[in-house]
Amino acid sequence: MAEVLRMLGSHRAMIVHGHGGMDELSLSGDSTVWKSARER
Repeated sequence: MAEVLRMLGSHRAMIVHGHGGMDELSLSGDSTVWKSARER
């Protein structure tokens, strides 16, 4: 996913995965967040 965002021209992005497979942050459990930033 981060590679696709880079190919589309994103300079900064956050990819999140919430509890239960949600594609958003979860209030009911753990969430994982990946931060991607293009070097200048």
